[in-house]
Amino acid sequence: MAFHITHEQMSRIAGPRGRRSTSSMLHTGKQTVEVLGAAGAWAYLQGRKNNNMPEVLGIPVDAGTGVLLHVLGLFNLGGAYNDDLHNLGDGSLAWWFGNWAAGKGKEAFDAQPQTSSTTVTTTTSAAGWGGAPQPQALGVGGPRLTPQQVAAMPYGASPFAR
Repeated sequence: MAFHITHEQMSRIAGPRGRRSTSSMLHTGKQTVEVLGAAGAWAYLQGRKNNNMPEVLGIPVDAGTGVLLHVLGLFNLGGAYNDDLHNLGDGSLAWWFGNWAAGKGKEAFDAQPQTSSTTVTTTTSAAGWGGAPQPQALGVGGPRLTPQQVAAMPYGASPFAR
């Protein structure tokens, strides 16, 4: 069953501000879809390119496209679509900046000395916990209860009981 709301119904939902509020809500929704659509398109392209995004004159194509779209909108070259150009430019730049920041974070992580507090090892116990981090690896120490031991506890004895 399809669900459809008419403009008049949306105006009533919006309250006393009426159509202006409805228009504002629709504009915000369109803006969100355009920004997410641009970022998603770049994510798909990066996956297709196996994380090897092309560069033009040393500028990543996603960042360059974002700036170009903003410039086109700034000089009113999109006409009625200037807001759309800015939204697509925002999505492109957000995607580029997120990737750039993730790369810097990865570099910082790789540069720090590896200590036991930054590494978590996982093992599979005989009790079948399926690769959950062991308490010693997390720094809490002590023996670990098996699922059978936890199941045998009287109700309320477990710190995790409701």
